[in-house]
Amino acid sequence: MVGNSPPPHFFLLLLFMGVFPAGVLAQLAAPTGLTVKRATSQSLTVTWNAYSGATQYLINYTSNTEVGNDGGPDFDNPALGWTRGITVHSPSTTRTLTGLTNGTTYRVRIRAVTSTNPFLTDYAFATGTPFAPPTAPRNVKIAPGDSSVTLTWEAPSSWGSWSETGKFVITEYATEVAGGEAFAAASDATSKTIERGIGSGLLPYANNGTTETWGIAAFTQLPGSDGNDNSHFLVGP
Repeated sequence: MVGNSPPPHFFLLLLFMGVFPAGVLAQLAAPTGLTVKRATSQSLTVTWNAYSGATQYLINYTSNTEVGNDGGPDFDNPALGWTRGITVHSPSTTRTLTGLTNGTTYRVRIRAVTSTNPFLTDYAFATGTPFAPPTAPRNVKIAPGDSSVTLTWEAPSSWGSWSETGKFVITEYATEVAGGEAFAAASDATSKTIERGIGSGLLPYANNGTTETWGIAAFTQLPGSDGNDNSHFLVGP
């Protein structure tokens, strides 16, 4: 420590207490590349680009739309305000947030802690919404043919976190043979016939005289979203 400058851990203590004395902390540019994506039901995965000189990163999140960007991390409940800081040590650039509420949009912010003054960067912000996947398609049936297999099904009975069917857009169905190939079906399809062939693993499928296990999943997308979410594959009889 030089002169009367406080040590780095002093600033970290202030940070976790949610105290930011005016003029004490100059801020560097925020980390870049922050993304927040659904991981599994009730969770979000946060990723960002490595920050030069960072020793650790601090993450807060909230579902409260009334909280400003610079409010201190004071709450254990994200519905009340920014959560207490979650520490991620460098060189890691990812963290999964768990215990969230499906269908609720969360704001996530991150800043880097560096080893030299001014120690803290500005915040980067992003949002994400966890949701449960739809259930598997119903009444799946498999009918063998001559060097072919036909699957029939009905739409899923549950659309996951969203109670209204219209909140999801089915982008496609996918049929799959265990250990083999996957085949897409149109979003409004209720059947798919696969002719005999050789998969990328040089394994035959829809082969006469063999027992094969097939499954199907629905791939859905929220309107305005660029990411698909699939239900669990349902193995047909």
